[in-house]
Amino acid sequence: MKSVVTAVALCLALFGFAACSDDAEEKNDGKFQAVDASTVQIQERASGIMVSWDAVPTAGGYQMTVNGFKTTVTTRYVNISHLSGFDLPADGKFDFTLIAQAIGYDDSDPINFTYTAKGVTLDSPQIKSLDNGVLSWDGVSGASAYKVSVDGKNVTDGGDGLYHKTSLDISGYTAGAALKVEIAALGNNDTYFKQSAVSTVGINAAHTKLMLLPVEGYEVNDGVITWMPVGGASAYRVVDLNMTVAKTIKANDTLRYDMVGSNLILGVFPVSSDKAIADAEISPMKIDYLDGKGTAESPYLVRTPFDLRAVDYYEFMYEYELSGGKTPERNRYRIENDMNFNSVAALDSESNLFTLSRPFYGYLDGGLKKLSNVRVEYDGGYWALFDFIAEGATVRDITFDGAEINNKLQDAAFPLGASVAAVANKNYGTVRGVWLKDVRFTSVGGSVSGICTYNYGTVTKCTVSGEFVQVAAKTLVPEGEILLYNQACYEMAGVALENYGTVSDNTVDRLDIRGSECDNVTEWKIDDWGNRVAALSYGTPYNNVRCAAGIVSVNRSGGVVSGNAYGTINLIRVNGDYQNQEFGGMVAYNAKGGTVSYGVNKLGTFTYSASGSAGSAVTALNGKSTDYRGKVVGKNDGRVSSI
Repeated sequence: MKSVVTAVALCLALFGFAACSDDAEEKNDGKFQAVDASTVQIQERASGIMVSWDAVPTAGGYQMTVNGFKTTVTTRYVNISHLSGFDLPADGKFDFTLIAQAIGYDDSDPINFTYTAKGVTLDSPQIKSLDNGVLSWDGVSGASAYKVSVDGKNVTDGGDGLYHKTSLDISGYTAGAALKVEIAALGNNDTYFKQSAVSTVGINAAHTKLMLLPVEGYEVNDGVITWMPVGGASAYRVVDLNMTVAKTIKANDTLRYDMVGSNLILGVFPVSSDKAIADAEISPMKIDYLDGKGTAESPYLVRTPFDLRAVDYYEFMYEYELSGGKTPERNRYRIENDMNFNSVAALDSESNLFTLSRPFYGYLDGGLKKLSNVRVEYDGGYWALFDFIAEGATVRDITFDGAEINNKLQDAAFPLGASVAAVANKNYGTVRGVWLKDVRFTSVGGSVSGICTYNYGTVTKCTVSGEFVQVAAKTLVPEGEILLYNQACYEMAGVALENYGTVSDNTVDRLDIRGSECDNVTEWKIDDWGNRVAALSYGTPYNNVRCAAGIVSVNRSGGVVSGNAYGTINLIRVNGDYQNQEFGGMVAYNAKGGTVSYGVNKLGTFTYSASGSAGSAVTALNGKSTDYRGKVVGKNDGRVSSI
């Protein structure tokens, strides 16, 4: 144990005490030599407060008076904590008088000094073992009790709220979850014995072994996370939000992980260098990615593109608590400033924005801020900022300015699973006040829509302008395999592709929906000489958009589309050859059980063209079986009414 040592320099008040004595050069007849004041030292230890000084030659003893209590010693030191009958002062203040004595001499002149105890910090308890469910630690000198907690809950064996033994039976704790045990040594008087630093130990989920604890202290700067080393660790496992090990970093390497081009992390978990101690078990850890508390009064603050990605972490933690039977408050977020994504290095291929893949349960207030120059390049599947917005969640008041999203290629033969949207793939919550300004979304197969692909909740007061483009795919597959050109026709819509909920009071200022011409379907094979030859051809060329609308492509049973408006919607090179095509200014197809209501004054210009040239204006309010084209609904099997 390290002791706290204080040198007493008499005649100085610099270190908490003062002293004064006669000049050492001056001699008085018949008086013994006084103690040299400059040699006095006071040491505070767990064993007590020790006062010592250099011996005076031929001295037979010394008389010390402490706070009026008088004692005589024959040594040149005294432990005042052990003086019989002397009680240490509650305030820690001492007044000393020290006199040297010798036979044949009068007592020396006294030296007087004062001292205020600083207190000794006790040593931390040292963990010994975990045997048969009993955790043991070495007793700490000077400790009268221990402060013990298990997973943050205080453990006591007496009425004082403290723990007085040096072992703890953990067999009463239900197995299945790791335990965090914290132990600190306490003295009987904090004036003299300060609480020790906390000793922390982990116990594995089976409660059979000691283990390292996960890293708890992190620093996050510009997408790079760093942490302090953990004693006993040989390496660190960096675990992402998919609960997979993204990287293992050796203990002697730089303890940092760059998340700019990779997934956010859930935590860092040390690997033990001691066979008797298990590795840290993987479980979600608290990381302060964002400022704020996530409440209505103090929302999480989103200031940078990386901060926007960090929303996924907090939603993961929310869902984790839900899965554990808790009912946490939903997280609240606020975007603090405009963001230009041109300043973001490419994350994945040529993209500068990751999708938020965790279900979103919270409330995101965009604060009318602008996200400029978002670029997304992806290959197949679907893309939207949010994969899934849950019931009760809200995303509102965000502008996507100049966003470009491009689905490069789905499966050449079966591309129907692809989709592009700005805000959500599936929305069960509320999307409100989102503005898509001069955006360009393209897809090589699949669907394209503005705000969300599938709406089961509410999309309201959003505004869209830009261009949606469907591109034909003619990518060759490896030699020897069958090649099929894209053969399906796709859906496009300004706000929502398919609606099962409510789409109301949205506006499409101007939207160009462009298809492209597909060749006939061709199957290929490789002949005996290695040449690629057509094995079978059938069909005729066609345009690859068969269902498109300014607001909603398909309004399903129970869906409500009301109060929406459009300025100019141009359909260019869309399918005009098939009987089952539908094109509408508001809704392409209103299914049985769907409801569409509109105001005539909210219907702008709606043009249609099966070629690449400018189209002709559609004048019929609702389409007929001969063309299924209408300023309101292309094909209707539900209810349509004017407001």
